[in-house]
Amino acid sequence: MQYPRISVVVPSYNQAEYLGLTLASIVDQQYPNLELIIMDGGSTDNSVNIIKSYEKHIAYWQSQKDGGQTVALAEGFRRSKGDIQCWLNSDDLHMQDTLHEVAKYFADHPSVSAVYGDTIWVDANGAILRKHREIGFYRFLWMYTYNYIPGMSMFWRKEIYDKAGGLDPAFNLAMDADLWIRMADIGQIRHVRRFWSNMRFY
Repeated sequence: MQYPRISVVVPSYNQAEYLGLTLASIVDQQYPNLELIIMDGGSTDNSVNIIKSYEKHIAYWQSQKDGGQTVALAEGFRRSKGDIQCWLNSDDLHMQDTLHEVAKYFADHPSVSAVYGDTIWVDANGAILRKHREIGFYRFLWMYTYNYIPGMSMFWRKEIYDKAGGLDPAFNLAMDADLWIRMADIGQIRHVRRFWSNMRFY
């Protein structure tokens, strides 16, 4: 199997307590074609030192004021060159085989534009709170219930991101839902029954 390049963008600001764990969850998968991009908003804690300790695994990083998370993410994706893209918040985690499973899924399903898995909610110390299983993407249900696509378990092809117009900086919190629905309007979003991330509640 040929491994497509996967771009993982990590936005962060003063998250030194968790940032190292987040980066380890990406790097320790040993995915052979990883493009790791870290967009730090000018942290004043130990974040920069943590980033530097992973520098050999990082394609690009910066630490400066950036106008907020959505702006930082949009800039990270603008710089990315991966065939597949995602973002992982600096306090969340990827599961051990996530990137390998994602690569295989896209290889086996060439017509799918984006795919999301399930997530496990964990507390500040990493203890499991709930294994959260989602349903498949149905536009009507998604529009009239809630945004049940867990962003930390969502992956997409770069071409659909570009075609949809990317993230909209006008949104501070709902930027993911806004992007998903624009992707859904022009491509296929699918769900797999696999736990691809830990989402931290604290």
